[in-house]
Amino acid sequence: FKDQEYSYSQLLKYSIAYEQYFVQKSQNINKILIFADNTPDYFFAVYGTLRTNGTVVPVDYSSTIKELSFIIADCKPEIIYTTLAKKEIIQDAISSIPDYKCVVCTTEEIDISDVENIDSTPIPMGEDDQTLAIIYTSGTTGSPKGVMLTYKNIYFNLVAVCEHVPIFKRDTSVMVLLPLHHSFPFVGTMLAPMYV
Repeated sequence: FKDQEYSYSQLLKYSIAYEQYFVQKSQNINKILIFADNTPDYFFAVYGTLRTNGTVVPVDYSSTIKELSFIIADCKPEIIYTTLAKKEIIQDAISSIPDYKCVVCTTEEIDISDVENIDSTPIPMGEDDQTLAIIYTSGTTGSPKGVMLTYKNIYFNLVAVCEHVPIFKRDTSVMVLLPLHHSFPFVGTMLAPMYV
């Protein structure tokens, strides 16, 4: 990313640092909403969420306050991860939802100063019927709908493109060109490379 390179081992270490921060901020994590642009931190936040055993809710970075309010009210995440540039819009969206509170955090708040001393461990797999991600539809014909994708659903897709028709291989390079809140880039550029 730009002039920075990350190894898979470093990705695992950063994801642990994010997990530790998330758990420190909320003891009971069911969902973490991610409202950020495509950066390495997005990957760290997604894998950090999976480490907490929580569900990832990736949201379009260009969403309006109204769209965000709808999605946040619908899924009620315990934590919202965003960028400094978008923190104010998130807080405006939250303030429009009665009787709702959550933790809002940004990359700058997560302590990564000692990340190289963290032991890199694999990302744990959830149960087959556990929801890995909730991906919201665009809402072109009505309100957006949260599509719940289970570990089994995602795993089935990964096996299809990594084993049965091996599009992704250990030596394949993958460019992240599409916004990660869509299911195709979420699975194909974030999860498949780690799977192989």
